[in-house]
Amino acid sequence: MKNITYSGRSLWNCGFNLYEHEESFNFDKTKKNILREFKEQYIEEIKTKLKILGLNFKSLNYYSPHAYNFDADSIDLTISIKNKAKLKNAIVNKKEVIQEELNKNKSYDGYMALSIGTVEEELSKMEDKNYEIDIIVLNTLLNMNCSDFNIIEHFVLCCAVCKIGEDFFCEYEYCQKCHIKNNCKCSEFEY
Repeated sequence: MKNITYSGRSLWNCGFNLYEHEESFNFDKTKKNILREFKEQYIEEIKTKLKILGLNFKSLNYYSPHAYNFDADSIDLTISIKNKAKLKNAIVNKKEVIQEELNKNKSYDGYMALSIGTVEEELSKMEDKNYEIDIIVLNTLLNMNCSDFNIIEHFVLCCAVCKIGEDFFCEYEYCQKCHIKNNCKCSEFEY
């Protein structure tokens, strides 16, 4: 089966948007750190839930847009469908809950919603050889709540002097007050 990637913005119930933060931090190292910590905390639960649903875990990847005008950072999930019968059974067993979530996404103003409208529509789509589970259906079945994951705890802050971003005090041991290396006269400086 083919690999399918889903935006984590719709799956994890937490935000990864770095753009809104004003802290001085190293973007690349922070993204790697956030992804590593997210995997450490949630990957086993994600794999277990996917297996129960008849889905194969492929990867988690940090997505960062080229521009933040219309998009945001996320940790995206890539899966493949291993067992459609198992997945179908899971959908049928959670039919009412899934339909509630689909109804919340229904368009009433004339614009077309990008997801399916009913569970029956999802079940009929499953016969297609290029079937991809709807994001709302997947989100409801996974039922992941990662709201306790605080990205700020995983920021790699930049040194005010060197801007390298290893830690708040860089390997050059500059004083954060006077910016003199090692033997400054500031009482606040700790080596």
